[in-house]
Amino acid sequence: MNNRPLVSIIACCYNHEKFVEETLDGIISQTYENIELIIIDDFSTDNSVKKVNNWIKKHKYECLFIQNTENLGVVKTLNKALKKCNGKYLSLIACDDIYLPKKTENQIQIFEKLDD
Repeated sequence: MNNRPLVSIIACCYNHEKFVEETLDGIISQTYENIELIIIDDFSTDNSVKKVNNWIKKHKYECLFIQNTENLGVVKTLNKALKKCNGKYLSLIACDDIYLPKKTENQIQIFEKLDD
């Protein structure tokens, strides 16, 4: 796995309590394993933060969870998360979307072929 490029995945959440756990489950179910997960919440007013914290605790998944102290909007929120990324590749997902299990693996195979 060490020779496989790191992929930074930013999961951006704003009032997605109904979907956030399913989104995060899809990320950790990727067949590609060299992933750095950064979850950022843009000051949700629902139970999104609680659901994310419970999900992290339940899965004991090492990730970075950033909680904005005010609503910054999507651009400033994503820029804040981008500063924390260490991967060769970046993937963005809203926490009301889903990744299919081979999404990251398939994309990295294509990107790495193009990089040769």
